[in-house]
Amino acid sequence: MKKKKSSNTYTVCETQAAALSDDPNFDFKCLFSSSSRNRFTLRFTYCAKPVYWEVLYSTADTSLPPDFIFEDGEEHFVALHQLETLRPGRWSADDAGALLDVLHELLGHYRSFQRRRVERHGSERLQLDLSSLPDADLAVADVKFVAATNQRPAEVRLLLPLRVDFAAALSNSLRGEPPPQPPWPQPAVGGGGLDGQQQQQAPDPVLALPPRLRPRPPRLLVTLLPDSAGRAAEARLELGSDGAAAAFWGQIVDPQKAATVGSGTTAGGLGAALLSDYVEAAEASVQQAYTRLLCRRWLLLALMHAFGGWLELDASSYQRATFMASCSQVPLLIIVTVPAEFPDRQPLLTLQSAHHFRADGGSYVREYKNYPYSPRWSATELASRLKSFLEDKAADSFMKACDKGAD
Repeated sequence: MKKKKSSNTYTVCETQAAALSDDPNFDFKCLFSSSSRNRFTLRFTYCAKPVYWEVLYSTADTSLPPDFIFEDGEEHFVALHQLETLRPGRWSADDAGALLDVLHELLGHYRSFQRRRVERHGSERLQLDLSSLPDADLAVADVKFVAATNQRPAEVRLLLPLRVDFAAALSNSLRGEPPPQPPWPQPAVGGGGLDGQQQQQAPDPVLALPPRLRPRPPRLLVTLLPDSAGRAAEARLELGSDGAAAAFWGQIVDPQKAATVGSGTTAGGLGAALLSDYVEAAEASVQQAYTRLLCRRWLLLALMHAFGGWLELDASSYQRATFMASCSQVPLLIIVTVPAEFPDRQPLLTLQSAHHFRADGGSYVREYKNYPYSPRWSATELASRLKSFLEDKAADSFMKACDKGAD
């Protein structure tokens, strides 16, 4: 049965434009003009640079696919009549996702177009760097070309998705123990819930993590100058295209450190190192930061079980938690500050009086930096040892000092 044609050009245009917001890979923005109801400007970011394409729908026949106007110098990167998604029988004005399918095909041609320009004009060093990447044909990497003349590019930008091994980070952070469970209800994964009971089907431990703790990995943006022997003029970490992922990585990763640490790299560029070395160094930095985040999370959850709950919790970077305890039936606060470098650096323990106060009204406070500690202990073992240290040594002497009115 032949589909009914839409009678309103603006309805087709608006409906298909609205569907672009569902794409997880590109931050498509549709800019409509009040003077025209059959076209809009499509804005998206490609290799950290804004790109603008005009999308025009026919007012004479709303069943026809849209036309496109591309940026100057890139008007002919693809022949529209050759696109599979625009062929008769494939395009449908009644399909809200039809325009998104066209854009995905266009972006594939756009990536290939940029790669051809780089291969045609790039230096030998640039070609060596590109060939050293794990994904040699850059099928998953964006290449942005900026031309200074008609002969050579002024710069080449590479936006490289970094790999984060969530399973390895989970395994390394747990040290062979099951993860301490949070007090809030957990969603069912695999054959059952996460309540510690035996399940018929073992769930994927990575999927058992909250979605917030397994966001899309960040990307590395590298700017190469072919005329300078391929040296990197700039390298910086793109934390994410969506707000949630960017916020997550921004809390645990130092973008400047992750983008500059590497074997053989220098402040002025790649030096003798290949681009693949640069990428591997950034991946290692991000992997380490993520593993440390999980280590901090397991410790605070284990302490929650040891002390029976927390009063306050840093649920973003897991670097601080406050617990309530008692010594000789007198309440006191236990504040655990976990450094970003944990477990290589040990946590700071702070006892704060909740019943005794100084003359100025403030609480008595004592910090503990030197106590039995090993970075090889699991979260459960460390929590148990911290509790024993506080119960057997620290808490009693602290309360006696509070009774005497001394810090």
